Amino acid sequence: MYNDEADYNEIAAGIEKIQAFGWFATLHALAKGDVLKYQPILDKEAIDIYTTLLLEKTEREYSNELQYLNSKTNQPIT
Repeated sequence: MYNDEADYNEIAAGIEKIQAFGWFATLHALAKGDVLKYQPILDKEAIDIYTTLLLEKTEREYSNELQYLNSKTNQPIT
């Protein structure tokens, strides 16, 4: 989940505190914080987990880029 290089704001906010949890932070995120979902996730094939993580990353990048582009086109004309 947190394998991308951290940007300045993430570093300033203390991303290393989350990174200290390693793979567990990814498990926690996939389970959306529900400890009862940990084992079913751990029972999944690795390819399913990696594909899910890649999809979520791709969706997040798309959403961020779209938000950025929309903010540029919705600026008032001066």
